[in-house]
Amino acid sequence: MVTYGMPYIIFSAENGTKLDVLSSNPIHLATTNRESDETDNLLLRKEHRELFEKAYTDSQKSPDTYPIDSLWEYNHGNKRIVPLYWSFDRKKGYWNNVGFRFVTNQFTAPYNIESILYTVNNQEQ
Repeated sequence: MVTYGMPYIIFSAENGTKLDVLSSNPIHLATTNRESDETDNLLLRKEHRELFEKAYTDSQKSPDTYPIDSLWEYNHGNKRIVPLYWSFDRKKGYWNNVGFRFVTNQFTAPYNIESILYTVNNQEQ
């Protein structure tokens, strides 16, 4: 797997052949947002901590979905508290946000963010 800065990822076989991940069978990601000191500073602010707590609560309402997407963050007025994972629809040529969910209420807990990732949206074929 080669990444060119979040969110662009290219999967390739050992021989260099590019591999596609279909949206009907996506990769399930589990990660933690520990990217910078700025993240820790954001959580020191009351409004950011409240937003994280809301994101966690919303993630628990339907555990099999990924409710935190770009619309959720737009509606709550902050795009920096949590990362969004994107998938590229090569047919349409745009990034399609699939969202993520929090699995624990501890912001820095290992693997507290779950998401899915795919490179080709085959559901619209």
